Amino acid sequence: MERDRVGTNPDVRWREAFPSQPLVVEVRSALSGEWCSGFTVDEVDVREDGSEWFRLRRESDGKLLLSWFKAEDVEIRSRSEPHGTRR
Repeated sequence: MERDRVGTNPDVRWREAFPSQPLVVEVRSALSGEWCSGFTVDEVDVREDGSEWFRLRRESDGKLLLSWFKAEDVEIRSRSEPHGTRR
């Protein structure tokens, strides 16, 4: 199953289909390069150069991460996929 790539305002399409659910994503670890699950999008920022950056919230404890993540390091995870089942 091909995953949706995050793009400009990725939560718009998602929110239309599931307005009360947060946008669940996986993020690529800067240390290992592996994909980590258990995050939701808290903020989207489109910078002056057109690049998209995301601020994430950890699902396990609700904490907002301090770092911003580039769009290519964030992917939408289908709610039907269990955590950690990246293909």
